[in-house]
Amino acid sequence: MFRSLAPVAVLLCSYFTILSPLSAAEPDHRVDICVYGGTSGGVVAAVKAARLGKTAILIEPGQHLGGMSSGGLSFSDMGKSATVAGMAREFYERIGKKYGKPLETRLEPHVAEQVFEEMIKEAGVKVIRGEPLQKVRKQGPRIVELITDKGTRIAADMFIDCTYEGDLLAAAGVSYSLTREANSKYNETLNGVQLYEIPQVHFGKVDKIGRRKDRRGLWDRAIPLDPYQTPGKPESGLLPLIEEGELGKIGEAAPGVQAYCFRLCVTDQPKNRIPIAAPANYDPARYEIVARYIAACQQAGDDMDLRWFTKHDALPNGKFDFNTAYFGLNYVGGNKGYSEASHAERQQIIKEHENYARGLFYFLKTDERVPQKVREQVSRYGLCKDEFQDNGGWPHQLYIRESRRMISDLVMTEHYCRHQVVAPKSVGLASYGIDIHEIRRIVHNGVMVREGKLLGHHSTRGPYPIGLDAIVPKPEECDNLLVTFAISASHVAFGSTRMEPVLMILSQSAATAASQAIDVGCKIQDVNYQRLRTQLLADGQLLDWPSPVQNGKSTARVIVDPETLPGIVLDDSDAEFTGSWAESNGQPSPIGRSYSHDGNKDRGQKSARFTPEIKQSGDYEVRLLYTWHPNRATKVPVTIRSADGEKTVTVNQRQPALVKQVPVSLGTFHFAAGQPASVTVPNRGADGYVVVDGLQLLPVKLAKEERAGKRKSGYPQLTMEAKPKFRQPNAAQAKTVAFSPLAEKTLPRTPGASTRHSAEPVQLAKASTADEVAGKSYDVVVVGGTGGGVATAVRAARKGCSVLLVQHNGHIGGMMTNGLMQWDALYGGPRAPLFSELLENIENYYIETFGRDSRDHQTIRYTHEKYPIGWAEPHVAEREYNRLVAQEKNITLLLHHYPTDVDRQGALIKAVTLCRYGTPETIQVQGTTFVDATYEGDLFALADVPYRVGREARDEFNEPHAGKVFVNIDGHRPESVVKEGLNIRVYGARQGSVDPTSPFAADGAVQAYNYRFCVTSDPANRLPIPKPARYDRADYLDFHRRYIPASRGPNHKSHVNSPIMPGQNHAYPEADWPTREKIIQQHLDFGLGLMWFLQHDESIPESKRQEYLKWGLPKDEYADYDHVPYEMYVREARRIVGRHVFNENDGMFVKEYRRTPIHADSIAVTDWYMDSHSCTTDSRPGFKYDGKLILTEESRPSQIPYRALLPRGVDNLLVPVCLSATHIAWGAIRLEPVYLSTGEAAGYAAALAKQHATTPADLDPDLLLKTLVRRRQLVSFFNDLKVNDSDPAIPAAQYFATKGFFNDYNARLNEPLTQAVRGVWERGLKQLEQGTLDARKLAVEVQEAEAQQSPASGETRGAFLLQAWEQLKL
Repeated sequence: MFRSLAPVAVLLCSYFTILSPLSAAEPDHRVDICVYGGTSGGVVAAVKAARLGKTAILIEPGQHLGGMSSGGLSFSDMGKSATVAGMAREFYERIGKKYGKPLETRLEPHVAEQVFEEMIKEAGVKVIRGEPLQKVRKQGPRIVELITDKGTRIAADMFIDCTYEGDLLAAAGVSYSLTREANSKYNETLNGVQLYEIPQVHFGKVDKIGRRKDRRGLWDRAIPLDPYQTPGKPESGLLPLIEEGELGKIGEAAPGVQAYCFRLCVTDQPKNRIPIAAPANYDPARYEIVARYIAACQQAGDDMDLRWFTKHDALPNGKFDFNTAYFGLNYVGGNKGYSEASHAERQQIIKEHENYARGLFYFLKTDERVPQKVREQVSRYGLCKDEFQDNGGWPHQLYIRESRRMISDLVMTEHYCRHQVVAPKSVGLASYGIDIHEIRRIVHNGVMVREGKLLGHHSTRGPYPIGLDAIVPKPEECDNLLVTFAISASHVAFGSTRMEPVLMILSQSAATAASQAIDVGCKIQDVNYQRLRTQLLADGQLLDWPSPVQNGKSTARVIVDPETLPGIVLDDSDAEFTGSWAESNGQPSPIGRSYSHDGNKDRGQKSARFTPEIKQSGDYEVRLLYTWHPNRATKVPVTIRSADGEKTVTVNQRQPALVKQVPVSLGTFHFAAGQPASVTVPNRGADGYVVVDGLQLLPVKLAKEERAGKRKSGYPQLTMEAKPKFRQPNAAQAKTVAFSPLAEKTLPRTPGASTRHSAEPVQLAKASTADEVAGKSYDVVVVGGTGGGVATAVRAARKGCSVLLVQHNGHIGGMMTNGLMQWDALYGGPRAPLFSELLENIENYYIETFGRDSRDHQTIRYTHEKYPIGWAEPHVAEREYNRLVAQEKNITLLLHHYPTDVDRQGALIKAVTLCRYGTPETIQVQGTTFVDATYEGDLFALADVPYRVGREARDEFNEPHAGKVFVNIDGHRPESVVKEGLNIRVYGARQGSVDPTSPFAADGAVQAYNYRFCVTSDPANRLPIPKPARYDRADYLDFHRRYIPASRGPNHKSHVNSPIMPGQNHAYPEADWPTREKIIQQHLDFGLGLMWFLQHDESIPESKRQEYLKWGLPKDEYADYDHVPYEMYVREARRIVGRHVFNENDGMFVKEYRRTPIHADSIAVTDWYMDSHSCTTDSRPGFKYDGKLILTEESRPSQIPYRALLPRGVDNLLVPVCLSATHIAWGAIRLEPVYLSTGEAAGYAAALAKQHATTPADLDPDLLLKTLVRRRQLVSFFNDLKVNDSDPAIPAAQYFATKGFFNDYNARLNEPLTQAVRGVWERGLKQLEQGTLDARKLAVEVQEAEAQQSPASGETRGAFLLQAWEQLKL
């Protein structure tokens, strides 16, 4: 392949790639993962691969493992040590144990090598030493074989390049660069030609270590030096160690990489010291420029010592790490040609570096021009007898600071280092400053300069993530290679990423990604990031760090809780409004999150009336709170009714409501306890918007103190915006935890673009035949291919279980496959690993098909910044469910079968009989654990476990809304959710009035079903709605749910949720499938008939009919089923009576603390409100519905206990779908995101039961809980935590929230822990250890402690919990 030799050319060449078919002969080694380069990263990658159950081989061109970490770089360049996690941290902890410490980063090279060898031995990794790479063989973009210079052939599925030189990536034909890019290439500021260091005569004051205030050390002391053989005469030629060449233009591209050196491990202990001998070719003239440097420094008054020539750091056992200096170990310019050289040529370059270093030390020891003090100091040090014993004490590794750098689809640049851009798909953190050593010593303006050196380790503004796409090549170049040192980075960014801890971090992540790619059978670029992230976090990696840069974004608004303010305070939501008022948050509110305004219309027809409850008589200052702006009304009449009578005050709302953070007073008024009081704000005569945000009545004494500055008012400093922009309630808060936050801008859809499709098949999972399954035994038998069933099967399979997944028809995925289309949720953050994988795969499809940030992509993103939270077309959902199943070799899929009999022996199910749908043909399968994941509960019914169908009576579980109940629905949002600042989507309706004379009695009614049709508005993809054969117009004349599209979804599609049939489904749960088919057909006909009615009936206005006619059935959905869903929406059927019955009280606040009831065995959460469609068509005067519930004011995010998945009487049966819940509470369970969470938990439980040779019922629930939180499953809801963020305290908070350590939904991990709360937590830990902990009682104690005015304990809440969690794990 052609490679330009121009100095500024980017090298896009290959090394000496050979593209050829596989040789007929078998390779010498065939493994899963081949790691090339025995660096610290190479060891970590190989060991990690082995730990993940993969066969791995490590090839090291030399004889020693560990690279620079065992090759002389003994004072580790850590950056921020807290970012060093996972196996990198394990390495330093292992080093620490050698010295009797928890962790050590100053290490002796032989100790480091010993640790690396121990890790390799423990993992059983085969190592090939002394065999450099010769070539690779590829088939297309895939490496199939690596061949060493001795002819050893290694075949592997995945390859990892952990070399410092990037040799494997080059051999594989992957693009790379050996050029310092121009600043203009990536819009950088530090790249290309650079001259940051200007030699100066005087250096300035330094501290004891030798650093100036700017962190520049004496070892970087630059001073003007004449570079010529004869001073002042350029014609005499340059001195040695100075090269020809002009500076060039700052910021322009230039060849060259950072200077190399040996990092020497030396000692001043005579018994262990080897003198550093001069090289055979030593010539003091070579170091003439060093002599001139000494003379210049002495003339400037420098009292020179060793620090001028090496930054030396102390190591254990009397040793030191000698680093470079202005004239130190860096052999500047000596690395030219190294990167592209052969192995033999490199050895010569390495030897030249050794000769240079030995010569320099000999010069400093012996030359009389060197100050006596320096000569004596240098003479005290020598190489160590116990280090590098096979090389005379000289390091076996040259410090290759930079060589080839891959060019991939993501190039890390200084913008990523400085948090101006955040790299997606983090696989590790870097935190060291941008540290670039000199590239050239040249002449500029008559003096020697170090070109390319960046001084002061330019700040990275804190730790930053490195993205997965920076360690994998472009897919068209190679699709089974990862690169962990020579990553895709600009020259500048590489100056920060090149540190040994980062190499180990990225290598662990690379091995994990490679292992998952093998498991799935995909290109390395196609690894599901959410799956990878889950594994990395479980293995201790740290992937995120808060960015210190706002990027011009406005800071978060301060939200004032009215309850924190003194006096009587009412929010606008407490007012009684006349007329239609609008809610807004376009301006920052003095209190609460939003305010109300009159819309600047309907003058005299609107008013807001506050009625404060006066509990204590006295004089109060009245304060009206509002947001001010030039478009507000100037003469708002505010009428105050007090004990003094009525008085009207005029308010100019263009003037601030707060002056120096104190509200403007409307006057002082006397109010009598228990007497009527009100403040009314009408829009009569207004000349602009009338705004109401709240009301405060403050005792006069307190008001005077606030105005005098003697006490704080509690209000923030507010600045109104010139152009207010409406923000969705909680949108900023939602963005911080969202699975996929909305982009700032949505790209417009191409005008007239029709429906887009993927050519990829939908049913990716291959089904087995009945004969292939009959008579076999499985670790786990999952009946029901719903979302919950798929999650159970996949998780159990990944944990090593053999799984049979059975589905009654030919399609898996449950309701998301069958027209649901939207994820019914109020929380848009991650909640379960497999759900996250599914969401990522869905999102990737929409990005590839429609473009990133397109309307369709924005629509389907999973985030509660919007509603619906997320979407997927039915065939897309079905494909991605299939993908999850197809990737698992341990899953056997059996379609078109359902259970008809169970062999139960005592408390165990032994076998299940399965019938082929529509036939009498049956087979039997055995199993160890059985899972009922059907919507109907068919398996557990056959197993004869207790279950319910219908509604419980009100008094059975003391549920306020239980039984047959007549109600109304209120179309307003739940204000209590808004006031609390709960980080969920605020639903647009709430429960209305309840008939107190309702029977509240138990019955067999379940909530209504319907067909959830998928419809399209694209004429090119649209089929007319067919008129059912049994169409009866009378069915629809009085039907009140008249609409077709519920809301606009992706790809011109939507769903239809209107045709419910209350009461027509009551026989369905207990019916056989032929009877069910009749009920299904009835619902299908009714739904089609309703849509046909809306499009064609003359009772519908013509304009409406035309709008409805724009919608039809999609040609590309359900093409094998007349374009209607395969299944009806079965919202509720049987429910087991388990070992805990989840009821309405589990979904509501308890009185003693501010969470729902705590369950010590929580395995998932529900964020949805308790929600039921009508159960019958019954009604009463004044009450429209029977059983329709929207309990948004009452419901709060709840923990779902493991006991609710365990039926009574059978120990090896798990029920993650029709789990144990009352009819009321079931309304919060029956959502697909919940099923995916409970299903995955069931999969873990089944796998753990196998691992511990027990049943799910006898499994230690705390073991399951700990497993889930380590894998970042959401088991406890928090407003301020994103469960798969990499803060290691998050699993701790999740776990301890199930033990009563939190009284509300705010973790506040970074806040100081008060002494009062610490005391309660410490008692709780002791009780937990003793087995006496009452989680709910502890939460009450925490509530009381939080209310106390208690001093800080000296540590954060997160730090305490993390330490406690680490102790528990031990």
